[in-house]
Amino acid sequence: MAALFEGHDGLYSMLQQADAGRARMFLPAVAVAEAETMLRAGYDGWGLLFFAAGVEVIRLDQSTAIELGKLQGPLGARHAMHEARAIGVAVVTRPPGDYAGLPGALKVV
Repeated sequence: MAALFEGHDGLYSMLQQADAGRARMFLPAVAVAEAETMLRAGYDGWGLLFFAAGVEVIRLDQSTAIELGKLQGPLGARHAMHEARAIGVAVVTRPPGDYAGLPGALKVV
C-alpha cells in the first residue's frame, strides 16, 4: 500500500481497473493499519482506496485472529497471506521478506 501512495504506476493501474469494475483489490484491515502507522495519510489520504468501486477492506474476525496467532512474521503480512489464500489470489507486495515462511503466492512490485 505504501508503494501505491508513492505513485507506483503498476499499482495505480490496478486501482484504476478496480475502480472501473474490471478488477478487485482486497485490503486486509491489519495491513491497512500497519501502512497507516507508516504513512499517516488519515481518512483523506485513504479515501481514494476506500471508496473505489472494486476495493474491499477485509476485517479481522475472531477465528482469523486465532489462526494468525499460530503463525510467525509481521501481523499485517500474516493477515494478507491468510486472506489471499482464502480468496485464491497472490499478495502484491514490495517487501517480500515480510512473508518468509508463510504459505501462499506473492507478486513483488
